[in-house]
Amino acid sequence: MMVNPRKMTTLILVTAVLVGSPVIADDGSSTASAWSKGFDLTEFEHLSAAFNEHQGSVRLVALLSASCGYCIKGYRYMRKLLEEIPDPRLKMLVAWEPMLSGDTRELSLKMAKKAEDPRMVYQSWDSGQVTGKTFTSVLAAEDDGWRAGDSPAWDVYLLYEGDATWTSDRPSAPSYWQHQGAGPMETALNYGKLKAEIEARLALLPPAQGTTTSR
Repeated sequence: MMVNPRKMTTLILVTAVLVGSPVIADDGSSTASAWSKGFDLTEFEHLSAAFNEHQGSVRLVALLSASCGYCIKGYRYMRKLLEEIPDPRLKMLVAWEPMLSGDTRELSLKMAKKAEDPRMVYQSWDSGQVTGKTFTSVLAAEDDGWRAGDSPAWDVYLLYEGDATWTSDRPSAPSYWQHQGAGPMETALNYGKLKAEIEARLALLPPAQGTTTSR
């Protein structure tokens, strides 16, 4: 059977895309299961379900503004952590919120596309600041270091251990968190400290499937 070389080239290119990094379409959908529900978050339950789906992994959750330079720095740190910690038991989730006048769904989607590692398992546009308001209610009540009053939480980086679970409408308090303005100086965003905290929690997990431990 003769094969059209032009069609074969197209097939190879399409296959390379599908098996490679997550692809988000213009409508916010994704070929990756992480974003199968689309890019828009309307209820906290969407994020909660994604979080619980990856129980057994160390999870880093971030609430960010796409037009905030400090947030973009934090997002760059997250991608660097994925590069420097190749452990499959590390997962990351991001909610993009409209906190500044320049924040839009389109800009947030553009930022989300920068994350090519499949361990960035969830990203969304939270137009109603549902995520920020929900986390503020938790951190204000359960963490003495919270300094942002009742404002929606943003530019925060929340670390959870492998056994953590959330209810459909409320997260648990993180085991560790960093920020760029919402807490005391000792928990301000610091790449080295955040990496060390992640690695310490990974060390507490069972070995990843298919790996062996040295004696």
